Amino acid sequence: MNQQQQETFEEQTWQEELQELADQILSLLPQSVRGFCREKAREIIAGISIAVMVVLLAYGYDLYSEMRENQAATALGTSLHAAKAEDRISGLEKLVKDYGSTDAAGQALLLLGSLYNRQGDFEKAIAYYKKAEERFGSGAVFTYAAMMGRAYLLEEKGTVKDAGTLFKEISAKENPYKAVALLDYARTARFSGDSDAALDALNKYISLKPNADNLDYVRYQIVQMAAAEAKKGDGGK
Repeated sequence: MNQQQQETFEEQTWQEELQELADQILSLLPQSVRGFCREKAREIIAGISIAVMVVLLAYGYDLYSEMRENQAATALGTSLHAAKAEDRISGLEKLVKDYGSTDAAGQALLLLGSLYNRQGDFEKAIAYYKKAEERFGSGAVFTYAAMMGRAYLLEEKGTVKDAGTLFKEISAKENPYKAVALLDYARTARFSGDSDAALDALNKYISLKPNADNLDYVRYQIVQMAAAEAKKGDGGK
């Protein structure tokens, strides 16, 4: 095969690949759009109207993404309605594997963390919460939810200091869990012997939630801790 024949062969192969790609994209388009595109297929494939091809690709991809989101959402609902926890877990894990880039897959990661937590498998639960954090990214509500779940499990495992670090990080930013995280951080800080940090967190909670129903209990905790600190200052007398 000489050079000219090679170039002709490569061009034909390229045209065939483009035609196959176009057919896949066209299958996702509405009938009215599909008809127009088939009429213009020769011009599009020949490169006369590359802009049209780009638009078709983008439009087709949007439809494809929407289709996958719908399929993933259906799989999520089916998994959650399974009678046994084991079936719910296997369904959600398959969803994550098959539809990893969808919103439903991100939510499935959170749910898997919760399900493994209920089964007492803290290591897997923590791993899935961590994956959910990475999936949703910094600042997302679901990310803070995963961080809270992971922090509670770390505390349950006895790694209170690590749990406190997470609670502190959550409480330092504006999010729906800020107030609860302040109380959790106060508890873990006190357990770790950092009374100043615990008192600071409780006072911040009062400032954040001045009308909360549990303020009397929070104030009692502050008075109790302050008295304990004063007693230490007096040499335990």
